[in-house]
Amino acid sequence: MIWTAVEEVLAAGLEQGAAPGLVAVVGDESGIIHQTSMGVREIPSGSPMTPDTIFRVASQTKAVNAIAVLQLVERGLLNLSTPVGDILPDFDLIQVIAGWDGEVPRLRAPKTRARVHHLMTHTSGLTYDVLHPLARRYLLATGTPMPSSAKMACFASPMVVEPGTEWTYGMSADWTGRIVEAASGEKLDEYYRNHIFAPLGLEDICFDLNAQQETRLAPAYRRDASGDWIDTHFAWEPKPEFLSAGHGLFASAADYFAIQQVLLSGGESNGVRLLSQASVANMLSDHMGGIPVKTMPSTVPEFSEDMHIDPGATWGLDIMLTAEQLPGMRKAGSAGWAGTFNTFFWIDPQAKLAAALYMQTLPFFDSRALELSRDFERAIYA
Repeated sequence: MIWTAVEEVLAAGLEQGAAPGLVAVVGDESGIIHQTSMGVREIPSGSPMTPDTIFRVASQTKAVNAIAVLQLVERGLLNLSTPVGDILPDFDLIQVIAGWDGEVPRLRAPKTRARVHHLMTHTSGLTYDVLHPLARRYLLATGTPMPSSAKMACFASPMVVEPGTEWTYGMSADWTGRIVEAASGEKLDEYYRNHIFAPLGLEDICFDLNAQQETRLAPAYRRDASGDWIDTHFAWEPKPEFLSAGHGLFASAADYFAIQQVLLSGGESNGVRLLSQASVANMLSDHMGGIPVKTMPSTVPEFSEDMHIDPGATWGLDIMLTAEQLPGMRKAGSAGWAGTFNTFFWIDPQAKLAAALYMQTLPFFDSRALELSRDFERAIYA
């Protein structure tokens, strides 16, 4: 059968220790055309991975938030060129790390006011402590939490570079989520549900799982010193002070595919239009203006390996773009991204397909998980 080779690649990846289990989907503008689940969801019980398994999709939340932002732009409630501080005045209090006096940071006001566009391209100067040594040093010196803490105090985190000068992937999306709330007058979960999830008929993509969904949530595993999988017992803060547009969503593979389908189909899925074709084209256009999108080094290896960026990649509006095709993989003009627990997705408008691979392991960009994601992609295009 046509999908046998793909499934053989996935099975081999599990055999080689990429993850305890996985779910993979491939589809086109009409929907999912192949889905497979294999391995185990929960090791002690031996519960198998199933198509309806729920995953922490983490940074795949960012692409959903980009849809929300562009909807608000279409409604005339938001402009990407607006300074962030004009919408959220506390943003104008954010400073840039200028140096250190011993372990005491020196801060200065930025020379440029960051705009909404800077947040969505990760050129605001903000980042994550796990991916930038300067942010990590500041966190350790001051105790300022990062977004994973779910504490509002994380929004006091400073910039590590001047806005508009470098791609420093990170917590910009959490500020953008607050902008969605300010512009719409709705809480983030309400906005997503009312304007994205409910119109598409999605029930297994959300910020807060119900009791039945909890039974389908895959635990997050890591390898111990001997290479055996152990449960990290990872859980997001149950009572967050804010909802994270950068990492907060849970989803099944099928429900997230509906998001991919919207982008692949120029703004609609199964006859439901969420965005205009022009807005999707804008989201999937290169917005970097020559600023390179580079691999970011890990500062917390147990949580994330170095965040690898493929050669020729660039950035749209909260989504990575493929500017140069890699041999045997997605075409130039494709878009996609990943999530902390080694989930990977992409859409390829030229080939008219979309695909995703879901695992639940740490650290992010684990070498074996990354290799399997690439083998999966090559098997599809082969």
